[in-house]
Amino acid sequence: IHMNEDGSRCHDGSPSSLYASSTVSSLPSREAELKNMFAQLHDLYVRYTMNPFTKLRGPIKSGVFDKGIGEIASSFNSSAIEQAAQSGEANGEGLAWM
Repeated sequence: IHMNEDGSRCHDGSPSSLYASSTVSSLPSREAELKNMFAQLHDLYVRYTMNPFTKLRGPIKSGVFDKGIGEIASSFNSSAIEQAAQSGEANGEGLAWM
């Protein structure tokens, strides 16, 4: 799915892009980071399903997949903490949405 400058989907036959973060620069930083995180999760899942030995209709049982999920989540969470600390919300109230 191609993303317009404003972050909306464009179905004009344009080539799709997994990483829309470069085209959504007008969106707030946190929303762009969230979209990038989901793109990374999607990429990890696609790589998992492309393995010819993967059982597609069952639960995901892969150490590499689990490690990738952990790294993506850790990176996203540490980014939120850094962003809150920089904006003066280090007391934790700014992270109430998490």
